[in-house]
Amino acid sequence: MRRTKKLRATQLTVLSGLAVAGATACASADDPNPQRETGEQSAAITTACAERTFGMPCDPDGAGSATECQGICWLNAAGSPACLGVAAVGMTATNLNGRVCGDATGSDCGQSCENGACVNLNARVGSACIVAGIGNTCGGVCLRCCLV
Repeated sequence: MRRTKKLRATQLTVLSGLAVAGATACASADDPNPQRETGEQSAAITTACAERTFGMPCDPDGAGSATECQGICWLNAAGSPACLGVAAVGMTATNLNGRVCGDATGSDCGQSCENGACVNLNARVGSACIVAGIGNTCGGVCLRCCLV
């Protein structure tokens, strides 16, 4: 029993640290002049959620009716990375507006979520991305359609 409590406390500390680090280090800046011309695109769903994709859009029901921009890579009840519907984490699809979507590497800043759909619209300036498909969502940001 003592070891179980210690393990749970350690897991909670690690998960709390990840959530705080992800929230502060990966906060995206709003573009004061966002582009609003949109067009819908059919794109492959991103790969399964992992630590490196924390906060990225994902398809919460696989081949079901939900889209890639209606789920978010987050931590499930067991503390493991999983694709959860936005409502399950207290968000709506509009909370994902401007985030990178549409490719498995998370590095294409030329596509973003807009009202629940992945569209050909540059991700918002400051949106988290994975540079060249290497690293995690804290490794890069979108700058006017280019990666840093």
